Amino acid sequence: MPPKTFKCTICGEEVSRPKSYCINEKGDRACRTHQETQEQAQALQDKAIKEKKELEDYQKRKQERKQQRYASPQDPKTPRCMICNKKGLHQRDFHWRMLIASKKLQTLGGEINIFSSEYYKQLRKMMISPDATNDHELTCLWIVQCNQDDKLYNKIHCQAKISAQILGAVMICPECVEKNNVELPQSNDTLDQFKKKLEMGMLLNELIKDDVKEIAKQELKKTAEKN
Repeated sequence: MPPKTFKCTICGEEVSRPKSYCINEKGDRACRTHQETQEQAQALQDKAIKEKKELEDYQKRKQERKQQRYASPQDPKTPRCMICNKKGLHQRDFHWRMLIASKKLQTLGGEINIFSSEYYKQLRKMMISPDATNDHELTCLWIVQCNQDDKLYNKIHCQAKISAQILGAVMICPECVEKNNVELPQSNDTLDQFKKKLEMGMLLNELIKDDVKEIAKQELKKTAEKN
């Protein structure tokens, strides 16, 4: 049985499969000797490789999402992002860790200029407590309003949807805020209200400074003992 041949779409000659390239998605073929044939075949191959990779990435993300959705219930005491299920801290706890870290940094004689990038690098390192098993203490979970009509609602982890319905809000990590273009709540305080809150904050800081200093001291001691 003679080998199957194809008509070259460029020169019209009959050509066998080994001596031709497929040049489009319709299955048309052309002689390998034509320069444009090689370019078209390469473009078609690159497209196929790209589509295959995109499909594999999509299936991988889908599988990861499925595993998250049907995972066993998490410890309710551990705050998590309601979108990606990442561990983090409530805003109040995150700010408390920042306060302790600042005192630890001050005790060790580190960078204290809050306008320098080095200050925040050192601060983040100090925020992780000695007893922490991972770096989730570096993730602040924001509270934003969300109802069932919002696009964000459909992305909420299935185990968190009931809480979101009851609260009308979600806890969300910085990565999901950026990924989903979420607008964080802004303060509408007047200048007088801001001054009043600032005064209250300074008073509170004065009341708790000894406790913060003691906690910072104990954490530094634990860290030194571990090292």
